[in-house]
Amino acid sequence: MKEGARISGLAMMAGSVGALVTLVLHPSERGLFDPAQVESTGRTMVIVHSLALVSLPLWFFGAFGLSRRIDHWLGLAGLIVYGFALAAMMNAVVIDGLVTPGLARAIANATADNATGWKITFNHNAFLDQAFMSVFLVAS
Repeated sequence: MKEGARISGLAMMAGSVGALVTLVLHPSERGLFDPAQVESTGRTMVIVHSLALVSLPLWFFGAFGLSRRIDHWLGLAGLIVYGFALAAMMNAVVIDGLVTPGLARAIANATADNATGWKITFNHNAFLDQAFMSVFLVAS
């Protein structure tokens, strides 16, 4: 086995381990709406989603190595589509892990007058996250 193929494979595995750890440690949304837990849950969300963000370039590096082994225009086309999928995943990770905790804090600290507006914003955020995840799943 060539050294480049070995490194690419290790990068794909490392990225997959990072994604699995993210999924295992991902907190539930219940803690986001409990004023006593919103800070700790939000902090955990930022940490685990940061790990997911680190995993994405590892996946791309591994896919790049695989596309070079294919040595055909289909390999390059696959890499381009996979890069597009990872860009969608990056958006979903940022929305869910970096934006959602801030919205949850705003909802927890909101008065009755503006809580509804924050909840609408939170729901919009969730729809965006789901849409980007769907693009990732289809494109990958």
